[in-house]
Amino acid sequence: MFNKQAKTINKETIQSVSGFLNSVINKVPSSKEEINDILQNKISKVYFYNDLHYGWNYISAKNFINKLSESQYNLLIKYLTEKISKKHKEREFADSIEMEVKEKYPNILFAIKDICVYNKNSYGIKMYLKDRGYLFDFDGTKEELIELICDQI
Repeated sequence: MFNKQAKTINKETIQSVSGFLNSVINKVPSSKEEINDILQNKISKVYFYNDLHYGWNYISAKNFINKLSESQYNLLIKYLTEKISKKHKEREFADSIEMEVKEKYPNILFAIKDICVYNKNSYGIKMYLKDRGYLFDFDGTKEELIELICDQI
């Protein structure tokens, strides 16, 4: 549940707000002002992000970020850069899987909506195949995952 109490500024809350920002932006902002502009443009939309301990929305994130010192802001950018980089690598990985499956089955509706790479051969996958959605964890190589997907076609 969203905690309306003031959030203490520490590494944990900075890490948490970086998770929120990662869920709403795709590139590392160049300044606090750019983050504020992005969040200000989204305030009219309803969006809520909840991690294990903290709840964030556009307004609470904007207010929190504006209170950060320069060193705290730099820590936020470090965390956010890591998260965005991971998100882009995961998207590239998902795109490569989609491409291989579509090469084998060009007329089949198939898309990987989201993939989380836990480690080298362990993934969480949200995908659509034909008219069905699938959400599952998979342990194995990329080739084994592609084979599993193709077996479902």
